Amino acid sequence: MNTPIHDDGLNELVRYTGSQGETYEALAAEMAGERASLGRTEMEDRDSGDYVDVKLLRRIDAFVDAIPQFSGPAFYIDAERGKPKLKRGELGKYFGLLQHFHSPKIRLGYGERAKLFYEALEELALDDSAALSPWSADLNGEPIWKAFNELVEVMRERILRGSFREAMRRAYEMSRHQEQLLNEHLVEVFAVCTVLRVVRVDFALQGEVHGEAAAQEALAELRRQFGRFLNNRRHNKLFKHLISYAWKLELSRRDGVHYHVLFYFDGSEVRADAYIASLIGEYWLRLVGKDKARFYTSNYAAGNKNFHELAIGKVSYDDERSVTALRNLFTYFAKPEQRVRAIAATERAMGVGAVRARKSNAGRKRGKVAVLPGMLR
Repeated sequence: MNTPIHDDGLNELVRYTGSQGETYEALAAEMAGERASLGRTEMEDRDSGDYVDVKLLRRIDAFVDAIPQFSGPAFYIDAERGKPKLKRGELGKYFGLLQHFHSPKIRLGYGERAKLFYEALEELALDDSAALSPWSADLNGEPIWKAFNELVEVMRERILRGSFREAMRRAYEMSRHQEQLLNEHLVEVFAVCTVLRVVRVDFALQGEVHGEAAAQEALAELRRQFGRFLNNRRHNKLFKHLISYAWKLELSRRDGVHYHVLFYFDGSEVRADAYIASLIGEYWLRLVGKDKARFYTSNYAAGNKNFHELAIGKVSYDDERSVTALRNLFTYFAKPEQRVRAIAATERAMGVGAVRARKSNAGRKRGKVAVLPGMLR
């Protein structure tokens, strides 16, 4: 297990220990646990309101944020008691990213941190690495921990640039604006209907996309088909009791370009949200073509017991738990990590529909919508 490495002419075997003196076996177990935690099934990750890619991208975010905080290398040689050993610094715990990531060939999106990480990987020819241990050899036959140290320094130099900090500021301003838009839209929806049935459906196209040109074509086609869907729904009885909707265009390595859509139905008229969700998905397949389109809905997940956390099903304006869950979903929708940027400046990556008045005004009256703290800033 303790495969030897050599360093700068050292003839003695250099074995790995962590910064706290743990063995390589302990580190390997830690990395295996991390992979297991990040490698849950697609269904589990979708039902948690998240995607596998987002969990990995958060790890990259943490890595980028940690680099300015620690000046030392990720790995270093320590001649403890005359026996050179490879030790792990604070940044060395992010070495596992080389096990999970390959630089994306399609650059339609991702946040500024991930963009910086991937570009540094590509510059150092680490974008096709699958390092299993710090002493795995790189393309030049050198132990990969040296390349990882170089990766840290390349990223550190770019992080300190004013252009990176400005890009981060703009990304977070956009994220806050989008989250605020969703919150304000929800207040407008509640002003019309106090009890909603929230249906969440994700729309995408079939097949994998390889190459930038193909990705742009797939993006254009998905936008065109989604536009058809929104236009045609006006004449579909399925949406008779729809109050409004919100959507987000997103990119992930697993799913490619896709739409997340929240449909707000009148809760006094619609109760079988899982059934409605499946009908909406089937309508998408018929409209685009079953061999060309695909969809997913959390509402229809068999035995789904996390509807409160997922912000699906019944959501009442005065139910703090369900409204808070919906607001948390807005935060997820507005996250900057996977924003699709490679679209025309006149096109949007997120939007909301017009709020339609209910067919009937029956029901108890109230003077004011209950707005939870923080919904309107």
